[in-house]
Amino acid sequence: MQKYLDILKNSALFSGIDTKDLINMFKCLLMNIKTYEKNSYILKASEPLVEVGIILKGRVNIIKEDYWGNRTILTTLSTGDLFGESFVCTNINNNCFSIVTAEKAEIIKK
Repeated sequence: MQKYLDILKNSALFSGIDTKDLINMFKCLLMNIKTYEKNSYILKASEPLVEVGIILKGRVNIIKEDYWGNRTILTTLSTGDLFGESFVCTNINNNCFSIVTAEKAEIIKK
């Protein structure tokens, strides 16, 4: 986790938080870092979005898939970007988009 501190400190979620406090927060929150290979689903459409994630390395696409499997990329996120924050605190149980890696990526989630 030490190698990602600069990325985390510059993220919108943790901006302005002291390094020592940030380390303690991650211990308390039980944050997990996971590596995903290219084209791996981090979240599939219709699955409940219950975690906020920060991209530590790589790029991910937020996509919309239609009935026939056609994909539309809604946005591409990269190192330091946050996803899921808009939906985690809502009562929406099913989302309509998927999050898929565009390249090998490391994500921290809670």
